[in-house]
Amino acid sequence: MRVLKFFFVLSVSFCILVVFFNKSIFTYIEQKYHKDYRLDFILFELVNHIGDSFCDINHGELDLNLLEVKEGEYLSSGMQKSKGFFINLGYARASYAQNDDEFSVYKLIAQYNKQNSAKHHKKDYDKEQDLSQKNLEQKKELEEKQENKLEKQATKDDKIKLDSKDRVLLIGDSLMQGTGMFIIKELKQGKVKTKNIAKQSTGLAYKKFYNWNVELDKALSSSRYDVVVVLLGVNDYWDMINPSDKTRYLRFGSDGWKEVYTSRIQEIIHTVKKHKAKLLWYQLPAVKKTSLNNKITVLNEVMEKTLDDEGYGVFVRVDDTFGEFKAYLKNEQGKKKSVRGNDGVHFTPFGYSLMAKKILNYVEFEDVSK
Repeated sequence: MRVLKFFFVLSVSFCILVVFFNKSIFTYIEQKYHKDYRLDFILFELVNHIGDSFCDINHGELDLNLLEVKEGEYLSSGMQKSKGFFINLGYARASYAQNDDEFSVYKLIAQYNKQNSAKHHKKDYDKEQDLSQKNLEQKKELEEKQENKLEKQATKDDKIKLDSKDRVLLIGDSLMQGTGMFIIKELKQGKVKTKNIAKQSTGLAYKKFYNWNVELDKALSSSRYDVVVVLLGVNDYWDMINPSDKTRYLRFGSDGWKEVYTSRIQEIIHTVKKHKAKLLWYQLPAVKKTSLNNKITVLNEVMEKTLDDEGYGVFVRVDDTFGEFKAYLKNEQGKKKSVRGNDGVHFTPFGYSLMAKKILNYVEFEDVSK
């Protein structure tokens, strides 16, 4: 019996350690397996499974209970009381504590869902109360978008003018890390200062791992940038957790998924607009794998449509060169050179240079001689 209790305490202690280090652990899981796991449900299920197993072994003689805890109490475990074995999970789970009641994960989850349900009902009530106000705001926003569209249509052939006083910020994933090195080289023609803050394995689908909107806002708040160039999305072809119901996932490409992904793009657009910078958003290039290429097509469609609907930013097209996957392309001397990496997604230096040159279709330099 003591051995069983020892292993149970050990298991709970492990769970507590996971609570403290959950950010690092689940960041890795999210990046590696593209899943946004719910920590509370995982730990509840684990403890419940271990407890049920011990009770079965001892014919139900081992009772697992939660002590009533007060706010500010520290985590502790291994407390003995009469014939029962009590575990204090601390104030972190105080709202779920039920004194003198059997510890059951199902009861805790039911209470959790009940609390969330009450919150959702309140939100629904609040939404009904100010529905007319929101309708007016949406109507005004729609009118502004239409005005922006007309303005964009009138100037869509105009290039962004850059001179030596301008600063350009590059954001994105590993594709931008490579492309960005050559964009910096191209913009040096106009003596334009450029900074690349791209980070590999990032995207817009998993904000817990890396929130590009927050990082972009920090960058634009700390320094002045006149143009923001975005190359993101190659890591976003996965199902996403539903923000309104975090126990469910939105299948990639579904209407719900597109709605959430659109909102992530809108956040970037609104942040750039707030800081009065211009926006260039790269189209994703075709990749080797057909199934992945189909998803790239979906991502490009959502990106281009969102920019068009918002009436802000320019979609940098690369499909005239990378419209279909090709491992080799001719250089200026007419010789074939490798443009893609072995993974069929990334580029060789020559390929990255071709990606970077696309930006020259949308900018022009002023005062180059100065």
